[in-house]
Amino acid sequence: MPFDASKGTFAVSLHFDDNSSIDIATVITEIAEVTMNRFITDNHIPPHITLGAFHVNMMEVPRLMQLVEDFSHTLSCEKIQFSGISDFEGRVLFAKPVVNDYLRSSNAALHELLIPEFEKGENGYYLPEVWHPHCTLGTRLSKRQFAKATEIAGKIQFPFETKVIEMSVFQCHPFAEAGRFKLKD
Repeated sequence: MPFDASKGTFAVSLHFDDNSSIDIATVITEIAEVTMNRFITDNHIPPHITLGAFHVNMMEVPRLMQLVEDFSHTLSCEKIQFSGISDFEGRVLFAKPVVNDYLRSSNAALHELLIPEFEKGENGYYLPEVWHPHCTLGTRLSKRQFAKATEIAGKIQFPFETKVIEMSVFQCHPFAEAGRFKLKD
């Protein structure tokens, strides 16, 4: 898709309880310090699982925000479990969640709601039929950085359980949080 200043890419993500977020962020920070790859830390990207990415006309961002806020009120806080470490082509290292009904149905319902309104983003990688949920620990890693990051991530004790408590909308370029919403208890 050619550059269009009237549109932005926005990600809708799930966030975890404070203790889990701190534990994951500690690993992310250590990976950044050891590998000198600070993309996540420099951009202040919090631990999360992205449910979807969408291209949105900038004039329609308030509509996106309202739809996501309303959607967040339909989701309850739920426990999920991470089963281990995995990667995308040796360049992205992540904690792999167990794909349960909660994650699967949240992803599907979000797309059912937003695809009629907005264009799919990120080459459709977050669409329900191709989605691989993950919590990125390191990205844009070289082979050397990947080896070091994998060693650090190996310190995480799996299975690792957390509670999903919030949903957010982030603008992707430049990276900025547009809003965050509590899920219902």
